Amino acid sequence: MPFMANLSGKSLARSLKPGDKNKAAEKLGRVLRNFNITKISDLELISNSTDRLDITFHFFGVKGDSQRIRDAITRMVERGRIGNFTLVANFHHFDENPPLGLLELTVNQPQSGVREASEFIISCTAQGSSRMQFQWFKDGAVVNASKATR
Repeated sequence: MPFMANLSGKSLARSLKPGDKNKAAEKLGRVLRNFNITKISDLELISNSTDRLDITFHFFGVKGDSQRIRDAITRMVERGRIGNFTLVANFHHFDENPPLGLLELTVNQPQSGVREASEFIISCTAQGSSRMQFQWFKDGAVVNASKATR
């Protein structure tokens, strides 16, 4: 299984309206595929502005494709476009982090809450590197995972 890298980038789109996020994600995926990127999964665009759209994208890619992904994003920013969408070329950030995607967090009690002094189980399901580790905290202190209670 190839090592996966969580890659993210950020650009400002001038002509992008908040309703155009899906189109932009589709165009970004197409650009990345044109650079012979081996695998792209969980591509997501996030916006947090109403007058312009700040695009932050996150996706998983094979570690060996890192330079090709950087080249594709740099080329996009230099061209100033993602498909029909205009980018502000002087604002660009690219980051590569160890992968972690939290898929599910569950508690074996009703959603109404857990009563004090009652037992419960918290579990999580995540996608990512085989090297990732989790640490649980209760009231700001690390929970010893080898013990049932703290």
